[in-house]
Amino acid sequence: MKQVLLIFGSIVEAKTISDILMWTEHYHKQLATSFNRCANPADQQRISMLIVYLEEHEENLATALDTILELQDEEVLNDWCSEYTLKQPLFSKHIRLDDLSKLTTEEISVKVITAHQQIIAMYRGLMELADRPKISEVLHDLIELEESELTRTVMNTHH
Repeated sequence: MKQVLLIFGSIVEAKTISDILMWTEHYHKQLATSFNRCANPADQQRISMLIVYLEEHEENLATALDTILELQDEEVLNDWCSEYTLKQPLFSKHIRLDDLSKLTTEEISVKVITAHQQIIAMYRGLMELADRPKISEVLHDLIELEESELTRTVMNTHH
């Protein structure tokens, strides 16, 4: 059974590391777009500030992933990862941003943190199955990027 990823209504088949990276980049872009649509100056000021921060944060992550995709060795990008994607659902929960106005800042933060934790878990699972040091290194760098951004998000949303 092939693993497909649902990206805000678009289905993407995950076969290679490149597919996973493109999916993750697109996911961050879609989160940013969703936050942008949800930002409403009439909302509570704290929620609006959080949404604007999260939008910028997701855009920055998408840009970083785009840069990684552009600079990465084709050999790494074209490495197959279907062994992992057949065994693991890439995401157990998708962040739903349908109606943020009914959520607290804490609930919004939890949703975003959970999404990032799932991305990190996906990269870790892929790294465990990587059969070449160069692929492990790239995945390790991606884990560090996501963990760093997750830490920053937690610090900026919980004070």
